[in-house]
Amino acid sequence: MASVVIGNDPERLAAFTKYPLAFVKAIALRMEEAELWIGEKIRCDRWNDPQGPDCSDIDFWMDALVAHGSWTRELDERGQYQYVQIGFEPDDLHDVH
Repeated sequence: MASVVIGNDPERLAAFTKYPLAFVKAIALRMEEAELWIGEKIRCDRWNDPQGPDCSDIDFWMDALVAHGSWTRELDERGQYQYVQIGFEPDDLHDVH
């Protein structure tokens, strides 16, 4: 969410969020691999609600799971993006021993 406000430069994001730079760089890499961040462009147009900022939209949360590292986004055979689970979701982590 912070990237929409200040851009997707990892150093600026780390300074803004107070998260460690290595952590932010790992998220940036996942966002770039999923083509959600391309150069300075942030692909968040799907989040926008014409009635106002409503961040409960499924697209926002799927992109958040990409940032988390539990999902990624890939092109399918029709050239459409699909989300693919690649790891544990945050709620699943308490079940891992």
